[in-house]
Parts: sequence; C-alpha cells; structure tokens
Amino acid sequence: IENTGDATVETTTLADNVAQNYGGAIDSTDETDTTKSLTVTASTLSGNSAGLHGGAIESEMKLTLTNVTISGNTGPEIIDHYERQITLTNLTIAHNTGKGLSLHNSPTTLLRNTLLGANSDGNCSAAVTSNGFNLADDTSCGLTNTGDHQGAAFNPHLGPLQNNGGLTQTQLPQSGSPAIDAGTGVNAPARDQRGYIRAGAAPDIGAAEFDGTIPASLGNISTRCFVQTGNNVLIGGLIVSGSGPKKVILRALGPTLGQPPFNVPNALANPVLELHDSAGALITSNDNWMSASNAAAISNSGYAPPNNAESAILTSLNPGNYTAIVRGVNNTTGVALVEGYDLDNTAGSKFANISTRGFVGTGANVMIAGVIVHGPDSENVLIRGLGPTLSQFGVPNVLADPILELRDANGALLQSNDNWKETQQAQITATGLAPPNLAESAIVRTLAPANYTAILRGKNNTTGNALAEVYEAN
Repeated sequence: IENTGDATVETTTLADNVAQNYGGAIDSTDETDTTKSLTVTASTLSGNSAGLHGGAIESEMKLTLTNVTISGNTGPEIIDHYERQITLTNLTIAHNTGKGLSLHNSPTTLLRNTLLGANSDGNCSAAVTSNGFNLADDTSCGLTNTGDHQGAAFNPHLGPLQNNGGLTQTQLPQSGSPAIDAGTGVNAPARDQRGYIRAGAAPDIGAAEFDGTIPASLGNISTRCFVQTGNNVLIGGLIVSGSGPKKVILRALGPTLGQPPFNVPNALANPVLELHDSAGALITSNDNWMSASNAAAISNSGYAPPNNAESAILTSLNPGNYTAIVRGVNNTTGVALVEGYDLDNTAGSKFANISTRGFVGTGANVMIAGVIVHGPDSENVLIRGLGPTLSQFGVPNVLADPILELRDANGALLQSNDNWKETQQAQITATGLAPPNLAESAIVRTLAPANYTAILRGKNNTTGNALAEVYEAN
C-alpha cells in the first residue's frame, strides 16, 4: 500500500510484498500536512521486505496501530516512523530480520501493551517513551514505566505465526510466557486481534490473548424428527472450524421425549448413536450411555441423557467435518432427538455449521432444530431447509417443497420462508450458500445470545426426507 492521505487498514493480511526502497507492506508519507493519519487495526504484516527503510511500514504521518502482528519481515528497521505522533497498542513485533522499531523526532510516542522480541538487530534503534505494560527481550527500547518488562529474562515464548482463530494469523503466547496477564485494560482494546475477548483488568501483552474467549458461537444444535430405517434414519452433520480440538458431547434421546413435560408420541425406545468422519469412516458409537468407557466424564459434563437407554459420545474433535447417525436398535422406529453441545467455548475452534437430515412427517413428526447462541455477541446465521437437492445425492423420497420457520425460546415466530428467492434474496446470495433449488427455503438473521428453534415442514402437509442446516455467517 502506498498512501499519501488519511487511510485505515482493518482485518487485513499484507504478506510477501517487496519494496525496492521504502515500506515493504505500507509506505505512508505526507511531509507537509501534519493532520494526515494512518490507522491499522486487527491486521497482520508478514514476510514483507524493503531495501532502504521500513521492512513492514515506512511512515511520515500520524500512525496508530492497534492489535497488529508484525512478524517475519525484513529491512534495516521493520517500522520506520518520522516526525509525527505514533500510538502502538497491543502489538506483537517479533521474529523480524532487522530492528523492530525506529522512531525519528516523533513528538509523542504512546506505547502500551506492546510486545517486542526475537528481532535480529534488536527491538528499538533508541529508547522510546513508554505508557507502560510493554515487554521486550532486550533493553534497547528503554522500557522503565509501570508494568514494563525488558531484558533477556523476558523471552516472550511465542508460538509460530499461524491460524489461531479469527481472520488473520497471529503468534499466540505459549503457556508460561511472561506476556500472559501482564498488560493493562486501561486505554486498551477489550478484544484481541482475532476479536476474542481479553481477560479483564490484566490482559496479555501483545496482539493475541492466550486465554481469549470466542465472543459468540453456535453452542448447541439439536434436531428432532421421526427416525425410520435405511435412508430414513436421522443424520446430523457438524463442521468444526478454527484451530485446535473442540470438546463436544453428542446425544441421542428417545424415551425422554415420551415423558412429561414433552409427551411426544411414538418416541424411539432405544436409540443408537454413531460418529463418522468426513470420509464416512466410523470413529465411535454408543448404544446405552452408561456402557461408555467414559461414562463418568459424561455424567460430570452435566449433559448425561436422562434415560439409561439413550446414547452419548463425549470426545474432542479436530477441525473438520463430522456426521452423527441415530438409528433404532434392531431397526425400530420412532421420534428421536440428536444433539451436539460445545463443552469448551474458550477453545480456538468452534461450531461453524450444523445440519440434520431426516424424514419430515406431519404434526409432531415435523423436523425441529434447536440452536443456542453463546454470548456476549450476537451471531449472524444462515438457516436452510433443503429437499429437492437431496435427490442429486441418491436420497429417495425427498421433501418437494420445504417451509422453514424460525422461533424464539418462547415459541414466538420470528421469521418464515417458503421459497428462498421470495424474501432476502440479496442477503442469502451474498453468503454464497443460497439453496440450489428455488423451492427450498432459507433465512438470514442476526441472533442475540439465546435459544432458538427452526421448524422444517412440508408445504400442504407433504412429507419426505429433508435437510435442516445452520451456518455461522459472521
């Protein structure tokens, strides 16, 4: 980026750029107008280089960087800044070839919660003015304010530049890093570079929070429908996205549905639950949950099925696609519920998509999908009801014209759709997940943290196999 006016860079990766002279990633210069400014937030500058100055940034205007990772760049200095105010808050400037930071005649320097380490020619060209709570693994920056840490004893112990969640790569402090809980929440962002929630009054120094909380996610999916045999069993799909394993519990309920307060007729007496990977290979299965090898862990999770004949699988899933299949023992049939619960919403991975395929009947045997949105943020979701498309995959007896309803925790109707192009066509198309068939249904909506229900039924009480899906669409 070459910039001579006011500019903002947000949630952006600038990588592997080469400048012969100045500013490998950004060259931002106006030598005459002192009001011009460059603002960079929630971004990563990596692998860039410059021949003369500023392997990542060359700046001669007011510069504000917040929640930025600057890693693996090459130049005499990585940030080269002249004669204007510079504000650096929660930066990670690490593993660069050159000096990390070089400031020339800057009238005001505001350095807070910033981490500098493992830069080949030292972290700073000269002492800087610190606002406190910074960390450097040498003494070149002259960090002596409240909460500052400097010297070889303060190796930040960063992980590699990689996907740690969010939209840009970061370097996450590893367990035992002196950057963890060493920062301040005063005049500092409440979220880290990934958008994860920082830890209160003592967040980490640097761009990424070691124990940051994912601000919103799909925390639970449950779908109820009539389980038949063969192609008409209940099939739940889920996608885990992000980094690292996700601890989940999957449940298949039947007898509980027939008991008060639910009183669902024809409940499946003895459900069996199978978990398959993206290739269809069986990972594990369970008939009666108390027979599981980790029955104690299932009980301690707080999500043990109420009935001993019901099934549960508690496991950790790496990012990927998975399928849960519910069928009746000895090909019995009846209404069942398949559920997936997120047991660790602080992990770097999350539910990105949840879907269920089953036979949609009438009355109490329509398909009912439940979703829980964890807070504190709202979640943008796309909900789809597919029928005709399934015939392309060899599924018989598909639901010809699905109708989709979205209801709140009290059962009040929030939104409904018959054919997806009738309403919200532009919004649905923009997600890239528009249903393939015009007779299928979709709803785009922002959901506040709460419980929700999506009901899928056939138009004019028609029946058939259908797919209910919920996608994260942030």
